[in-house]
Amino acid sequence: MMSANNPRTFKGQSREERQAERRRRLIEAGIAAFGERGYHAVTVRELCAEAKLTERYFYESFENMPTMFMAVFAEVNLLLKNEVLKAIMLAPKEPMSLAEAYLRSYFTFIRQDPKRARIIGFAALAVNPQVRVFVEKAIEDYANMVRGFMLLLYPTMAHDPRLSAEYLSHGLVGANLYMAERWIREDFRTPLEDVVATNMLLYRTLADQVKSTLATLPMPDDGSGKSPGRGKGSK
Repeated sequence: MMSANNPRTFKGQSREERQAERRRRLIEAGIAAFGERGYHAVTVRELCAEAKLTERYFYESFENMPTMFMAVFAEVNLLLKNEVLKAIMLAPKEPMSLAEAYLRSYFTFIRQDPKRARIIGFAALAVNPQVRVFVEKAIEDYANMVRGFMLLLYPTMAHDPRLSAEYLSHGLVGANLYMAERWIREDFRTPLEDVVATNMLLYRTLADQVKSTLATLPMPDDGSGKSPGRGKGSK
């Protein structure tokens, strides 16, 4: 019942607290429904039934289904980011160790709850153009992290037009996403250690190839008229 001192309070909760609680229940329902059946197989009515709320409360928090999906995606992605950051902070500060910590935390996260993995996987890109832009920004964040690992190994890549750290990092993250999708479809039959090792093979092979490319190709002419060299350590 309403508090006599504050008519906006009901059962000890303010109106804002009650609204936040209803939103939380809808997001939890979204994680369950989208994660099990996919975005296009879920209706507002089903989400509200899952959350034990009437449909009017859906529109209290969300404009439509795509905006609701973006809120669900953001919630799951935040949980993943927190796990990745914790793993990276505990890892040795060496590029390949950081990359392995990222991959291990990512694949552990999706194995713990496949529903979350389906929400942040490739299927999210197919919801609609608005959601695609939102999801691509999240992928960009992970690609930037991987790009940082690459530039720790080879700082000259940042200013070398022969190799694009941006494209290479996006390629690695795309490969990680695809392998995650495959791992989910096979019901995690392949051991976690093998999945991480396979992904790390891509990182190590690419790092070796980048090193070879930087060592063998002449540096681009900087306009100084000096003969281009290979930098420190060249023979």
